[in-house]
Amino acid sequence: MPADSIAGFIQSPYNMFADIKMLTFFTQISRTALIVMIVLTLLSFFIQHFWCRYLCPYGAILGIAGFLSAGSIKRDPDHCTRCGRCEKSCPGRILITNKQNVRSPECMACMSCVEHCPEEKAIGFSFFPGQKKVGSFTIAVIIGLLFTGGIVTAKMTGHWQNKIPKRAYLSYVVQTSFPWNSRKEVDPETMEKMMMVMKNIQMQRAKTVRPEMKQN
Repeated sequence: MPADSIAGFIQSPYNMFADIKMLTFFTQISRTALIVMIVLTLLSFFIQHFWCRYLCPYGAILGIAGFLSAGSIKRDPDHCTRCGRCEKSCPGRILITNKQNVRSPECMACMSCVEHCPEEKAIGFSFFPGQKKVGSFTIAVIIGLLFTGGIVTAKMTGHWQNKIPKRAYLSYVVQTSFPWNSRKEVDPETMEKMMMVMKNIQMQRAKTVRPEMKQN
């Protein structure tokens, strides 16, 4: 897409209120979507991590990014007895015993293979070749710090919250939920809730107008 088209899409009502539409997907789920979710749930009982391994687009992106990771699971052939316990415990079904450096799009560094290995020095996670292996607790701390650092940075730079005012959300909800073209009668409880929402919008608009009148 051209740059001006991308900017227009970002400012469009479709993109601005996409989170409300996502919520509606679950609160007013269609029959097709419900059947698909049930099928995926049932398949997960028979095929471990079925959605994540075969269908999830976000998982595919993370798998590609995994090839650029500084760390990975490494197997030492001199200490490995090829018992196969690491492969049986691996949720990604990776053939670990055939590799020395496990770089696979299905590897999540869950450390399950390390925990089930009977040999202390046969397998482990390290950031660089020849470096000392890192434990599960250290990896968890590093991941936690990365997530926390990203959130703090986003808040400090003003990228955590969007610029859409609450009254715009309320106005959009009223416009999309009110049955303007429906011939069905609206029950009193629903009408009362809609009136309360509209009253809140009017109050918020009044609060924003008064300071401007004072300045004038």
